[in-house]
Amino acid sequence: MSADWIPDSPDELFRKIHSGEVIELGQNTNRLGPPEEVRRAVVRAALEAPYNVYAHPQGDRRLREGLLEYFELDDDFDAVITNGAIEGVHAVIRAFASNGVAVTPDPGYKTIDGMMMAEGVHVQEVDIYSEEFDYQMTVDAVMEEFDGNLRELDLIFVINPSNPLGSSMSERELRGLVELAQDADAFLVHDCTYRDFAPEQPVACEMDPERCVDLYSFSKTYGLAGLRIGAVIGERKLLEQVSKYKVSKLGINLIAQEAAITALKVRDRWIPRLLREVTRNQRLIKRECEGDGVKIPVYPSHANCLVIDFSEYGYIDSKTVVGKLYSEHGIFVRTGYYTSPRRGKGFIRVAFSAPREDIERFCEAFNEVMGELIKS
Repeated sequence: MSADWIPDSPDELFRKIHSGEVIELGQNTNRLGPPEEVRRAVVRAALEAPYNVYAHPQGDRRLREGLLEYFELDDDFDAVITNGAIEGVHAVIRAFASNGVAVTPDPGYKTIDGMMMAEGVHVQEVDIYSEEFDYQMTVDAVMEEFDGNLRELDLIFVINPSNPLGSSMSERELRGLVELAQDADAFLVHDCTYRDFAPEQPVACEMDPERCVDLYSFSKTYGLAGLRIGAVIGERKLLEQVSKYKVSKLGINLIAQEAAITALKVRDRWIPRLLREVTRNQRLIKRECEGDGVKIPVYPSHANCLVIDFSEYGYIDSKTVVGKLYSEHGIFVRTGYYTSPRRGKGFIRVAFSAPREDIERFCEAFNEVMGELIKS
């Protein structure tokens, strides 16, 4: 089963999303942003930024310093600004795991697994879709997958909070994985793209600067997905290894960097407002959609998406649910296969950083679709 199945051609899907024909709740983008100050910064940068010359290869110093302040790190650390977090993913894979062995969570962001395999990495998925492991990639989950033998392990890739589940780790839980990496003499990459939605925001590179880096994206919190701006944060010497494999050798879009600089400046005003909206939205989904064999395994989600599980009805396939929502109601969500080919038949992923009326339409449509499928 293809992990990237969608109910239309890519051209048509994107056309319908951008024209407003389809409500977009599938890409985990933030349709409640960007903040107004960031919009103004983009306009100002378009008029004033010196984009007739190349950008600094590592990224604007103001942005790197802003990230260190945000992550509460000292001058022993730095950031490399990337073309979205995905370029950072590619760079750390090549730096730490080419032709090696890596563990990734399942469910998880399968684009990462595909990038690893393209670099000759043997990917060992850790099944986290379990109450036993609290739907997280715990030390016990990794040890069970490897039967206690970690000698061949080169990289632990952690997505925290989880995509798609929204489960999140405490500092103690993340530190356990860092210590596991130490025992295995492996590197650890902490993808904390969704950290702003979580109550605890541990930083891996602070726990072990010699073997850990953190990845961050401005897409989810600030609504800058289309500008493609992210970062790898870590100790300076370790970032030198990462920078060797950065594709954007001539720097990152200057307008995107100006937007990110402003985003960090307004975060203390913007994030509480955003959290109020997404909390209301996921509360509505739980109230309206859960019940009669349908459950939300992780609630509250500490990302901007959640999983709705209907695996109790083994005859209902998530492709069917997504297809009916799309074709009959004009709503796009993701099949479970997108993040877990092994588990994906029985759940869908729904992003909820969207206008309230779109969430209300989704809930009504989902219940109608499930009602039809359960009766059939």
